[in-house]
Amino acid sequence: MNILITGASGFIGSNLAEYLKAAGDYIIGTYNSREPEYGLDKAVHCNLASAELAKCFDDMKIDAIVHLAGHMRGDRICDYLDNTVNATRELIKLAERQNVSKFIYISSISVYGETCSEVNENSDRVNLDDYGTAKYICERMLEDSEIASRIVIRQPRTLGKRCDLSYPWLPKTSDRMLKGEIVYYTNPDLMYNNLLYVQDFSDFMLKLLHDSMEGFYRFGLGAKDKMSILDILRCMKKNLNSSSELVERKQAGKNTCYAIDISYAESYGFRPRSAEETIVQFCKDVMWENKKYDGENMQGDKAENL
Repeated sequence: MNILITGASGFIGSNLAEYLKAAGDYIIGTYNSREPEYGLDKAVHCNLASAELAKCFDDMKIDAIVHLAGHMRGDRICDYLDNTVNATRELIKLAERQNVSKFIYISSISVYGETCSEVNENSDRVNLDDYGTAKYICERMLEDSEIASRIVIRQPRTLGKRCDLSYPWLPKTSDRMLKGEIVYYTNPDLMYNNLLYVQDFSDFMLKLLHDSMEGFYRFGLGAKDKMSILDILRCMKKNLNSSSELVERKQAGKNTCYAIDISYAESYGFRPRSAEETIVQFCKDVMWENKKYDGENMQGDKAENL
């Protein structure tokens, strides 16, 4: 299968590309500024929001699109309209013109907004921020398209190798723990499964891409079971061999999504690991990469001193 992955230079995109290529698929990846380093048969530099997007793929056969690229942070709603909504619209046009049979859009748990209970695919959306609003608009555009198989994945906090430790909560916390800095937290007893290991995501993507599915589907993903916030932090501290102090603060603001009902995705073959297993494996990745980078820096220092 010829699969086009947008955002192929990012954390999730690069891991997915590697995984699908190893499974035997032909992987085409798009990028805007940083050329992808992993898992591609072909890399295409393009502006996804351009009306000329189709010209970049005139000579290519595309069976499926996995759309991961998107603008995660911005000060204005137009930032998301330009980089998220317009790009998705042009990709849908491309898919319809080339009769692409399957389009998987990677949305976000941000489409739920503020929550006070477990959410599922049919939950209400409450006080969405600009990012969540843009993601939901893209979901609706795909739902209304003429593509034969249309799938939305509401992606939780995803962890794994090459994860950016500067954002959001869990990766940033792991970075603080590596440095031995104080880690502040709220809601210690809150039960949480808004996390997913990137290989479990890739497993499910492989299944969805190769299954015969027609129509529109929407899946919320997360860990197999829930774990309290405090237990998650204790597990991270232990597995990162961290000296960080854990300090509780009073909650400021309202809850965003923390508990996800994944039963619908499970009925289609989604098999994630538990919250604890996800945290333990992520900590192993972080420790390995941290030692790797320390080793590379030491090699550089030695060479510089010769």
